Amino acid sequence: MNSINRCIARIGSLAATLALLALSLAPAQVLAQTTPTYVFSGYAVGFAHFDERFGTRAIAIDDSGLAALLYRLHASLTWKPGARSALITTSQPLVVSFTAGDANYNSGNIVATAKAAPYFVGRTLYVPLDALLTALYLKPVVSGAMTYLQPQIGSLDLQAKGAITRVTAFSSIRLQPRLLERLPTAMAYAFDGVGTSLVGTHVSHLPGLRAVTVVQRGTPTNPVTIVRLELAPGASTTAPSSDDGRDAVLSVATAAAAPSVAAVTAPSAQPASSSLTAAVTGVNGLNEPTGYAMLIRVAGNASYEWHRLRPPDNRFWVDIHHAQLQMAPADYGGAGDVQTIRVRQVDPQTVRVALSLDGEKQITVAPSPEGVTVMIAHQDALADDPHSGVGPIGNPGSGIAMVTPAPLTPEQPWKFGYMARNPRLIVIDPGHGGSDRGTVRHGVSEASLTLDMAHRLRDILVSRGWQVLLTHTTDVDVYGPDASAHDELQARDDIANKNGARLFISVHVNAFINDGPSGTTTYYAKSTDLTLARDIQAELAARLGTKNDGVIKSRFYVPLHALMPAVLVETAFLSNPSDFAKLTDPQWRQLVAQAMADGVADYAGPPPPLASPAQGDTP
Repeated sequence: MNSINRCIARIGSLAATLALLALSLAPAQVLAQTTPTYVFSGYAVGFAHFDERFGTRAIAIDDSGLAALLYRLHASLTWKPGARSALITTSQPLVVSFTAGDANYNSGNIVATAKAAPYFVGRTLYVPLDALLTALYLKPVVSGAMTYLQPQIGSLDLQAKGAITRVTAFSSIRLQPRLLERLPTAMAYAFDGVGTSLVGTHVSHLPGLRAVTVVQRGTPTNPVTIVRLELAPGASTTAPSSDDGRDAVLSVATAAAAPSVAAVTAPSAQPASSSLTAAVTGVNGLNEPTGYAMLIRVAGNASYEWHRLRPPDNRFWVDIHHAQLQMAPADYGGAGDVQTIRVRQVDPQTVRVALSLDGEKQITVAPSPEGVTVMIAHQDALADDPHSGVGPIGNPGSGIAMVTPAPLTPEQPWKFGYMARNPRLIVIDPGHGGSDRGTVRHGVSEASLTLDMAHRLRDILVSRGWQVLLTHTTDVDVYGPDASAHDELQARDDIANKNGARLFISVHVNAFINDGPSGTTTYYAKSTDLTLARDIQAELAARLGTKNDGVIKSRFYVPLHALMPAVLVETAFLSNPSDFAKLTDPQWRQLVAQAMADGVADYAGPPPPLASPAQGDTP
């Protein structure tokens, strides 16, 4: 799949970033013979299968130390013994690829060159260590007797949409910008715990933004990167936002757009609005013998409302009304019966704490002197257990400094209480189309193949009783010809979101710079997508005869911004001769459609019956 990337200006190409970040771990002529050990995020990282030749260091792609490092970076590896190419998908997501015998490696759409080409030791592929760390936004920094893998802000993207300019910083770890300075002509944010090689002043010609200045301070173990936005006269900024925690979005609006943008206000001792009388200051959880206990800390007077969904969703959320979030938006891994915890300001007056649960558990919610307590018991819920509730929070606070949050935008559509308004509807998105052909090999385009497979999948699902919408039924753009990536992709999500669909499936075809990689992969972005992704991938792997590249978490736009469970399926590689022959065979494409339809059945069962005569066969 070739991702659309229109109307984007980048501060230094990623190739330049890679060049700036590249760091030799030892002089080329004299290399140490000991296995290197690093420290990352407080953990020792040692590489057990290490080699030195061709003037550089290399590690086995299946090294256990590398596997542990990728796990902590929320990245995944696709490689099998004997395979010439290895793919690493980061949380950005960014696909990094190495191929035996080729010193050039890919990091996203950028080609960089390592000091030496990957090579085989037996059937195991060894890749240059310095190039690998650079591609993962990590920089080895020596301090005393230790070498630290310092996380980096590896790139800054600038994108203009009308009168709004978005500055997006990407890193290998969670980014939490801290307001450092606020002036009429500038805003400065500090990123604690990350370094960068993008230092300097970068001039901008985009709306509202004159320049971006980047400075690194701190120590090797506690670096701080400062990003300062130089504003044009009359421009304003919004509160920082994030798509997945490993990026940070700083938005600038021109004076003409300022009325529709919630600007960051200076902290004060009084609430920013008389209707906002409380602040959510923290969320703490503890796995106890009887279950999972959570305290949502609330200062001030507010009210709460909670809901939960029955299986298979098993989601629970608490809304704190008339409140603002005074901690950074957060995503946590849970414990025990709680799989994930997510904290967000879902609208200007509501803070939502959402949990994904391991089954339908007994839940108790009650106010406390410090806010709201939630108890998730180990026991399964009874049939008559409540599934919603409300209550007041009486916790007067003083000196609550309010920061007006940015309003919900298409980049932040999280609504964790999502319930399909039409549980019989499935939306299918044929990847690319119209002015965007996607991957093209030997005159065959991804757009034509995905449209064909989407039609086949629609026909099977309709025959089984589902309602189905395609984001486009002919080879056209959804938003319009030559639209920006954001507008085109969001238009596809809007079809599913606005129609209250039960599921969303985006169909794609993969490609690579050479003919080595092959196989089928299903990507997911949200915790609610995972089960659907596993069920569809299992059916594809059993039917298609392609290499099973498994299920991978990504930040692809379409599944990330779909409110319902959503997946993106890369059916096969047009660049691989064997996969190409399959993709151009109509009978094989029918197998793809049948496998995806069976995956839907494994996940959702049969379509639900009509709720009433008014619910017809079209959304």
